[in-house]
Amino acid sequence: MCIRKVKTIDVPTNAMQSFHPHGYHLVMFKLDPVLFAIDKILEVELLFDNA
Repeated sequence: MCIRKVKTIDVPTNAMQSFHPHGYHLVMFKLDPVLFAIDKILEVELLFDNA
């Protein structure tokens, strides 16, 4: 398995892209540890260009 940073992921019109183990991941750095308290849910909003 090779992990590498990508700036964008192209998704063709009417197509779908999934994020899962052994595939694309969403990795976030320098987050406040308080966000990860037990039983806490972290909501993430994704913004799309040309959607």
